[in-house]
Amino acid sequence: MPTRQRNSRPSMPPFFQGFGYAKALVFGEYAVMHGAPALVAALNCRAFARLRKKPPSPQSPFAQKLSQAVFGKGPPFAELRSEAFWGKNGEKIGIGSSAAAVVALTQAMARHAQHPFPTYQAILQAIALHRSLQGEAGSGADIIAAAMGGLVLVEHCPHAPAITTLPASLLPPCCLLSTPVSAPTADYLQAVAHVQHTPDYQCIIENMTDICQALAQYLRAAAASPTQRRDETFIELLRATIPLLTALSSVIHKPVLTRSFHELNPIAQACGVLLKTSGAGGGDILMAMADDDEKLTRFLQRIPSQSGIAPLPVHIPPSRASSLTCT
Repeated sequence: MPTRQRNSRPSMPPFFQGFGYAKALVFGEYAVMHGAPALVAALNCRAFARLRKKPPSPQSPFAQKLSQAVFGKGPPFAELRSEAFWGKNGEKIGIGSSAAAVVALTQAMARHAQHPFPTYQAILQAIALHRSLQGEAGSGADIIAAAMGGLVLVEHCPHAPAITTLPASLLPPCCLLSTPVSAPTADYLQAVAHVQHTPDYQCIIENMTDICQALAQYLRAAAASPTQRRDETFIELLRATIPLLTALSSVIHKPVLTRSFHELNPIAQACGVLLKTSGAGGGDILMAMADDDEKLTRFLQRIPSQSGIAPLPVHIPPSRASSLTCT
């Protein structure tokens, strides 16, 4: 995943009024739902939305559910496009399609009302809408990335998030990998809901929060003074989350780190590469990261062709807003 931001601003297809970016969670899995810092990268895959007087056809079940949640029986009606979130064989790629769609519709409504976007209040509205569609679960970090673009540090989610944009150049060399396993985030959120008050779960989250806070402190220092950037420091802190995600699998009785991870991890370690899940886990997306490009390239070349795992050709787009604070 190249971290260099491009200068050109993306344009929307004709007649579409809003868009939302895909996302990849760099750190903060699960702990972000309890207020811990999380780092989220927007991706240049986008969902688009527009308002229509007549219901579009055909529409996906989620698009229908989203339109009904906002407009009831209509009119208006929401038309959504999210082809970029689906693979060549019709499989869904786990990079935040629902959050991108919600943000796209939120922007379309803002433009229709001649309101600016993104604003802090618009993001809070999008988070509330997305959570209502997910049974009041989720952190809102994916909504923030979908709305903001760029690389975003979020804290105190979901109800009063602090949002800080960071240079994408702070990330070490990294890339995203799609896997042949799809894992609905909602299933993992439901599993967490059953155990979130248990001592084992709370202990894992406390330890994860400590690591996330150390990572956030590192990023602030590196952003303030580029001479403070140490890719190996960032990677080693991130590596400490892997045993916690393994322990979490036992607590929620669902595999956060899956067979694809365990098959590739020995290859990654031999190449000096950190391999981790991105997001709730269970499949979908893995992230590979190293302190130099050669290590990352060597790892990618050694991925077995029959594994069904492949790099995603994505990059981090420019931010479309500066840091936002509660107003």
